[in-house]
Amino acid sequence: MTYIESKIYGSILVLVSLGLLALTISHYPFPESTGCLPKPTFRVIGPTNTFKIGEHIAIENTTKGYHKTNWLISDTDSILVGHLNSQSMILQYQTEGKRTIQLRLGDDADCTTSKRSINIVANCEDGIKNGSETAIDCGGKSCSPCPEKPITQALKPKKRKGIPKAYIIRVTGDLKCNEVITFDCGIFGDYNLSWSFDDAGTRSASTREVQHKFRNAGTYTIKVYIDNKVVGSKKFTIESC
Repeated sequence: MTYIESKIYGSILVLVSLGLLALTISHYPFPESTGCLPKPTFRVIGPTNTFKIGEHIAIENTTKGYHKTNWLISDTDSILVGHLNSQSMILQYQTEGKRTIQLRLGDDADCTTSKRSINIVANCEDGIKNGSETAIDCGGKSCSPCPEKPITQALKPKKRKGIPKAYIIRVTGDLKCNEVITFDCGIFGDYNLSWSFDDAGTRSASTREVQHKFRNAGTYTIKVYIDNKVVGSKKFTIESC
């Protein structure tokens, strides 16, 4: 075999090998990409997983980065502030029992979903007949039995003491400078509300929900006031633009 023939023969062997390799790869069962976003994380703000009927329950998406959220909550009538696609929400349940809160990122039902369970228990001192109570703050599954003797005077609801507490949440917007962010304090009713955002002493709005834009990155403490008294505060870390 001449030198030229050997070169041609070698080239043919290389081409045949490459063809066999391509054929093998084309039939190899590579797993399909699911396109799922990172595993979502969230927190329920409170010292324990147990809350009373009527108590405000703040939940917050803590997944790193900004993603479209999809909260999965069976009792949608429990949503007090926010909505199923907001970054945070405030819930309020009116019946006892175990509840499951789930968070999914994006619209892909096959993606990993995070879940957490909370317990809703009776509130036997709120001056309201709710849950399984058979009368105001008595009877039912958890409260003390109601008096056996008939009461000649109707029970009057107890007056709520003090002023409400603010649960500051981010409803929409990315936590970056120069981004418009919507915050909600969860306070309903006719109160003399005001806000401060810890940047250049900004004080604005007298509404439950406000929008604000931070000019610089950093950690800021947002406060809510009623009649110039602080009723809630929370720190937010703002990323660079």
